Amino acid sequence: MDIKSQNFFSIINTIRNDNRFHLIKFNNQAYIFDGVSYNFHSIDSDMEELINVEKDEILLEKIIDLSENQTFEVSMLNLSSFLSNKYEKSKYVPNSDIAFLNLNVGSKCNLDCIYCFRKKNVNEKSNIIVIKNAIDFLILQNPNAKYYSIALDLSSEVFLEHDIIREILDYIFTKECYLLNKEDILNVSALDFYNLLPSQLKVKKCNNDDEAIHEINNIIQRTGLLDILDIASMKKEKPYLFQQTKIVQFLPLWKLVRLNHWGLEAVYPDYLKHRDEKSFSLWFMSNGTRINEEDIKLIKGLEIDLFTISLDGPEIIHNKLRPYLDGRGSYQDVLKSIRLLQNNNIGIKISLVLTNMNPYPFDLVQFLLSLNVYQVKMTLIRNSKDLEFTKDSVRILLQNYELLYNELKKGLYNKNFKLFKFLEDDISLKPLHSLLDNTLSLKRCSWGEQIIVDAYGDIYPCTYTCGNREFSQGNIKNQDYKSSLDKRLFVDYRKNCKKCWAGYLCGGTCYFTTYIKKNIVYDCNEIECIVNKYFCEQCIQLFLIIKHKKIDKEQLFK
Repeated sequence: MDIKSQNFFSIINTIRNDNRFHLIKFNNQAYIFDGVSYNFHSIDSDMEELINVEKDEILLEKIIDLSENQTFEVSMLNLSSFLSNKYEKSKYVPNSDIAFLNLNVGSKCNLDCIYCFRKKNVNEKSNIIVIKNAIDFLILQNPNAKYYSIALDLSSEVFLEHDIIREILDYIFTKECYLLNKEDILNVSALDFYNLLPSQLKVKKCNNDDEAIHEINNIIQRTGLLDILDIASMKKEKPYLFQQTKIVQFLPLWKLVRLNHWGLEAVYPDYLKHRDEKSFSLWFMSNGTRINEEDIKLIKGLEIDLFTISLDGPEIIHNKLRPYLDGRGSYQDVLKSIRLLQNNNIGIKISLVLTNMNPYPFDLVQFLLSLNVYQVKMTLIRNSKDLEFTKDSVRILLQNYELLYNELKKGLYNKNFKLFKFLEDDISLKPLHSLLDNTLSLKRCSWGEQIIVDAYGDIYPCTYTCGNREFSQGNIKNQDYKSSLDKRLFVDYRKNCKKCWAGYLCGGTCYFTTYIKKNIVYDCNEIECIVNKYFCEQCIQLFLIIKHKKIDKEQLFK
């Protein structure tokens, strides 16, 4: 064998054996996909045939036969150039500007969902003392964060505990405080600034700076301040403030004070120092069984962009999976809540769990579109042996997903992107986001990066591990706690992921489901792996169409 044939053999072998590269066939065109750089290289049918040869001796014979073909030689040189491209993998750097707290401190729920991970023999109210201590702990552990995101998560139904929500809102006000002090006022005294304000804002005459600061802080706790300041006239300069005037009556006090403070800054920029304090948000979802008008006001005030409701499909399926404690179906009540939210112009995202009872994502999406909800986020069942997918049942799931992907492809050709927006946050499009943003999924999720607290103040890496002492990372009373990222969670270290061409597109399988199946989080869940690889293959095809049609991401998801 001559040197040239040897070199060609080495190039083909690299593609056959290096998990970085993967052969993709779409629309009668073959491509080599680089799973690190996300680059593509088109190849002809001769090259495709060589890559698919299994035995080395046969491959060598074919290469020798083609080696004197000038077109083949040029193709090999181009391929060699593609393979030799150096690409540095980005390092994983958590966003230190945002700190997350996940509160799973209650277990009060009116449903008996058959796949729920919470302890169903316990029905305890959330402990506000634990919640306040957890918020303090979040701030202490992340002193440099600019944004604190607090979530009331999956262990209870939030709307069964209105008093707890109110207490959380009041406590956040004490932590995010945009009330003024003397140092915030520039160029004039506090009393002079107070006298500058419109007369309709003033309730009493002030005689000194202390009285003036006190009255100004009373003023910025009122709902009508922005109207009196005529923020509407600043619509172009301050669009955010203008938009907020429409919901100001719903805002919790901490958000109202922040907004009014910014309003005063906008109108009096020469007299007020700009304050960009640490800001908070509160997020939660609902099982949707008992939403009322008071809840509507709360949702509007918290500015939850799309409010998430759990719905597992049509009535028969949903009622089997998510019955009330007494066995009654909950579907009709959820439907009433959806209508109430829609009548109040609140966008809805549906959270849906895919099980072997409802392995039909395409059909489920069509059903949800008929309800006029904004988006859906479907997830595979995590912790139920009776409902989990097997190698046989997952075939049905993927066959139905194929219908969904075909519909997405049709939308690209017809320039109808409605389905992309509907599935924007769904697992089926996760690899597409990575390709469009050119970002590597170095790990599956934020496992171990958030502070997730249970009813006893114990800290866990994942909501689903709450209560399992094996995963406890300490307690909020322990001021020495430090979150740490275990390198074994990353694609480069997980047993099967590091050998897989799709590793950086999917980020690996769920740590919790892997633990359930194998009693270890660092391995892979084979069934989820099958699904994720399928998603990656399909999203690559979507990506190729998008590039061919010159469609940008903003068009897809606007």
